[in-house]
Amino acid sequence: MLALYLQMLDSPENQSEFEKLYRTHRDLMYFIAYNVLHDHQRAEDAVSETFLRLAQCFSRVLEIGPVDSLPVKRYVAVSVKNLSLNMITRAKKYPETEFDDYKLPLITEESMNALLEQETLDTTLAALNELPEKYRAALQLYAVYGHDISEISRFLQISDGAVYKRIQRARKMLIDKLK
Repeated sequence: MLALYLQMLDSPENQSEFEKLYRTHRDLMYFIAYNVLHDHQRAEDAVSETFLRLAQCFSRVLEIGPVDSLPVKRYVAVSVKNLSLNMITRAKKYPETEFDDYKLPLITEESMNALLEQETLDTTLAALNELPEKYRAALQLYAVYGHDISEISRFLQISDGAVYKRIQRARKMLIDKLK
């Protein structure tokens, strides 16, 4: 993951400083996140997301002081704690829901061939691209990439029910556009 964060930085000096920040504070950040979330995977996600955000605004972090200074340590600690608390709030607001009874079928080869008989692939893609972004994203993640409802809800940060509805509406809009 460190390599991903380093790619976000513009200069070798910033990359070196960020690597120092990462190595200095990652264990503390994990400790704080785990104490808030009580879940190893979610704590790792919180630390990763915090480092991603720190890389995006790294110049502001450097304004606070050297990366191994106490003010930066406090800033990093507060950042990971707040993000962990936000994760808890989001989980309460959008609890994971099982949609096993509402499985939506993936686009099968038969249905794709039938669709291609009605319209050319270019027309279908153009119609898909004309859908509003929130519907297009949900349908593409589900039908094209094969993600399940709960994965898509985490990607889009909306409830499972909202994802299900967006996919339903996107399919209807796509069918209407292709008629």
